[in-house]
Amino acid sequence: MADVDSVMKEKIKSFAFLDLETTGLAEPKITELSIAVVHREALLSAHAGVVPTGTGERVAPESLKLPRIVDTLSLCFDPDKEIEACVSKLTGLHNKDLRGSKKMVFDKHAVDAVNALLGRQEKPVCLVAHYGDKFDFLVIRTELQGLSLHLDPDVLSVDTVPAFRHFSTIRHGGRSTADIQLNGSPYVLHRYISCKLRDIYLRKLGSAPKDPHSAMEDVYTLMRVVIADAQMFVDWADENAENFF
Repeated sequence: MADVDSVMKEKIKSFAFLDLETTGLAEPKITELSIAVVHREALLSAHAGVVPTGTGERVAPESLKLPRIVDTLSLCFDPDKEIEACVSKLTGLHNKDLRGSKKMVFDKHAVDAVNALLGRQEKPVCLVAHYGDKFDFLVIRTELQGLSLHLDPDVLSVDTVPAFRHFSTIRHGGRSTADIQLNGSPYVLHRYISCKLRDIYLRKLGSAPKDPHSAMEDVYTLMRVVIADAQMFVDWADENAENFF
């Protein structure tokens, strides 16, 4: 096993964008897990096609190209727990359908699949999730602990929320974000800039993301907003990524 401190000092080579759908916020169980892994160079090359407009907060959507080389994994699970009705309405995932499709619970086979995917990538590998520290990573750790299993101990993780907050501060010269209007957008920001993924996407690309609350679609939504700030993001991740455990 590689020394964790030495791994964290290296530049991240592979970024594993991750998103979960769950039963709800109270003691959540995973209903869908999606991961898309992109190599560092592919992420930075994708950024080369972005054409900044205005202050640089927004990019031309047609110029933003996703990397061609992406390894993906997407799994649905029977959570063995009732999904909150409001959550099913958002995600389209229902207990009856998951059971009818004979989906299994999140188990050792799922963990093996995730480890196999991450193990195929150049290291260091970093999981990337929006609100990951407060939700996605916590849910995965809880599931893993319940199974007495773990991911590869060299795997890193980074939450994109503090990254985007940092980028906004840089763009506005360290000024308060109160009452700043971005690129003629129809709303004025008060007290803080929203870090909801949908709002970040809207600010950067000028339109709402398609099909939110599908785990893989949310993965690609996150990937797109990261690509819009690819160099800033990889530099920030190199400095701020932590060991997943």
